[in-house]
Amino acid sequence: MNSSGSWTREEVYVGGRHLATYSGTTTYFHNADWLGTERVRTDVNGNIYETCQGLPYGDGQACVGTEVTPMHLTGKHRDTETNLDDFPARYYSSVQGRWLSPDWDDKPVAVPYAILGNPQTLNLYSYVGGDPTNHADPDGHMNLNALSTANTASWEDYYEDQRGQATSVLYDAVGTGQNQKTLDETAMAAEKKALRLTRAALKEGRHVEYGGWIVRSNRDGSLSYTKPAKGEEGEIDMDKIPVPKGASVVAEYHTHPHTTSAEGEGADAGDVNHLRYVAATEHVDRPGYVADTYSGNVYRYTQWEPIKGLFDTRTFGTMIGNVPPD
Repeated sequence: MNSSGSWTREEVYVGGRHLATYSGTTTYFHNADWLGTERVRTDVNGNIYETCQGLPYGDGQACVGTEVTPMHLTGKHRDTETNLDDFPARYYSSVQGRWLSPDWDDKPVAVPYAILGNPQTLNLYSYVGGDPTNHADPDGHMNLNALSTANTASWEDYYEDQRGQATSVLYDAVGTGQNQKTLDETAMAAEKKALRLTRAALKEGRHVEYGGWIVRSNRDGSLSYTKPAKGEEGEIDMDKIPVPKGASVVAEYHTHPHTTSAEGEGADAGDVNHLRYVAATEHVDRPGYVADTYSGNVYRYTQWEPIKGLFDTRTFGTMIGNVPPD
């Protein structure tokens, strides 16, 4: 409502995420990136109404078109007078790239929500541990562990693979300290191993997917990925893949066992709907990665891909690299 008490717009949320704005007699839909920052707004006919660009910390925002809602960085309200983003717990300044007040918790603790092995999280004014391209803060409390599902194994755990040989659950894709790689680079390393297994299975006439988790160590913040697990034809049950104890899930990865270009590449509608289900039931917004065996192309995708029904056969996601055959 405006200052005169007149109704101006209504915001629509699904699963805690900003989906659309109803203003006047029209509904506008918001197309966001993998972190939930709104980039393109369309009308009910799919026509682009507004586009917005900005830098990782939310600064440098520039929009073209008519503003229908002040929701921008990760779907949060940006005040037009102060240029501050309103999170449930506190205000964020995109110009400074920091919070205006320190993090806090209902329970008295020395450093709320910190991962003691990750120095970036010890700064109570820091936004998502200084990593705004891979993380979003849902409420203003910097809890990087919130991206994790239940931990069911440990870093040192071992399991028997399909041939009865004991192998480590984790592949160390990054090392520690100055050698840490980005999420996309870790995903590429994971998909390379998964594609090798998937292509080998195809040569034996088995059309099965392989996949696993990309995880971050709660101890030192390093990225790794779980060993590619074998799925079924057309799907892989991620719930059956153990998450190492002491680690937080930051993304998932899998393959598509395609043998021709006609089968397409990138994420399909089922992949996107799976991430939407995760967001609605676990209240986390994480990206997924998928690699195509035929082209070798690897894509990053999110729950925000603009699919139109279960039989939408377009290519979804952003290509981040290619894994050629061995």
